[in-house]
Formats: sequence, structure tokens, C-alpha cells
Amino acid sequence: MSDFTAGVFRGDVFGSAVDASGRLMTNWAQPQFGGAPRSIARIDTRTGTRIVVSDLTNPAQGDVFNCCVAYFTDLALEKTGTIVASVTWFVPVGAGRDVGDVYRIDSNTGQRSLLSDFTNPAQGATGSVPSTGIAVETSGQILVDSHGSAISPVPKNRLLRIDPNTGNRAVLSDFDNAAQAPLGSRLSGIALEARAGRIIVGAGNPASTAADPTLLFRIDPQTGQRTLLSNSSDPKQGPPFVWISEIAVVPEKANDAGFVAAPTTNSLASPFGPVK
Repeated sequence: MSDFTAGVFRGDVFGSAVDASGRLMTNWAQPQFGGAPRSIARIDTRTGTRIVVSDLTNPAQGDVFNCCVAYFTDLALEKTGTIVASVTWFVPVGAGRDVGDVYRIDSNTGQRSLLSDFTNPAQGATGSVPSTGIAVETSGQILVDSHGSAISPVPKNRLLRIDPNTGNRAVLSDFDNAAQAPLGSRLSGIALEARAGRIIVGAGNPASTAADPTLLFRIDPQTGQRTLLSNSSDPKQGPPFVWISEIAVVPEKANDAGFVAAPTTNSLASPFGPVK
């Protein structure tokens, strides 16, 4: 679809989302930034043409992070077509301190507005920064994976729910709390199931803080209770995961060959149905 191995847009891509018109959004990591995705690029899926939507080094689009190492950890689209993106940044010298935010970004102009400041206690839970994994529920609430910041004295592996109007954060599922069932660390990836809005999250084994995220959890959207859906170390469930980074849920009307539903006359229409 689009080759990021050569030309002006050379570099890595992390995460993606497709808007209602069929355009693909992705986090783009230019080589000069050491693999840190500092831009969101939009790709025309018919031609492969790419443009930069929002660049963290461009002050005309909002807050900039030229002072430090900063990168988009993930992105998702709201029903209106606006982008919500999590950002993590840290100053590479002096005392170790990493900080996280969630921004709302105009998908046409790239303008960034701060929605949730993870250091602001007035907006809720603090002491953690976004990790890979952000999703928008049908209610419009925003889900974000997080992990403890460098200065946090205790583990803080938490699935956060953010109010889209106020940016206020609430802990939906605390993966360090055994009262909410199996523990997990290094949260990575989020997907939403259509039925009952249940949430799928990847995580690592808490027995080792450096463990790769190779466990899949199913989370109750009301209580935050967790069940272990797929255990990478269980050979009865199939081959092991190497590293869970992104997750998607396959629609019911699909098989290994593709979608069973009748093809649409619009080649760019989403197989998941119309945007509501």
C-alpha cells in the first residue's frame, strides 16, 4: 500500500486507524529522531500518497517537544473523525522523569489541543504514562494503557478511562490489584469487542517487570474485572506470542479467506459497517 523504506517518508510506522473516507492514519518515526514516532501521517489507500498531518516539532500546530525525547505511543479516531493520540516524553539529561499526555488532534489541520495531562491530579490518576494502546468506546470514552513513570515508587500498570470532554482520568482496571483477578505488567494493545463492549488488552507476566507482553486479558467495561483470555505459555492454546503490540477483533461475518458479508459497491467502505 505504501512503502516507508525509501524517499522522504523513510522510517518506521507504529499503529494505524482508518477514517470514514478510507484514509489510513499512522504514527511515523523518522530516522533522524532515533525511531521515535514524532509525526502522524495520512495515507491515501488508493494511491499510497502520504502527507504529514501533525508533527510534534511544529509549533504552529500546538505544543512542541524539541526540548526532549517525545513520541506518539498510539492513536485512535473519534466518531467525529478527530484523532486522539497519547504522547510520552522525557528529558534525556538530569534526573530521570517521563511524562505523558493525551491530545486531541484535528485530522485536517493537525492542530493539537491538550485533553488530559497525566501530571495534573485535578484530572485524576497520576504517576503513570501512556503505553501502546488507545481506543474509543461507543460511548465516546477513551481507553488508554499506562505504566508507571520513572519516578513512580510502586508499579502502576493500569487501564485508564478518560472523559472526552474534561480529560478526567479514572482507573478502570488496575493490573497490580489482585482483587480484579490475574495480574499483568507492561500493558500493550487494546481492542473492543462488539458484544457488551468488552475490552481486550495485552500484558506481560508480572513475575518479571521486563517480561514481554504475551498475555491477552478480557476486561469487563463496568467493573474492570479481568479474565485471562489467552496464555502464551499454554501450548494447548496454540503457538506462543512473541510480543503483543496491537490488537484487532475480527468481525463475526468473516473466515480465513476474508469477509463473508456481501461486498459493498464502495471499495473504500469499512467491512465493520457504517460509522455511526
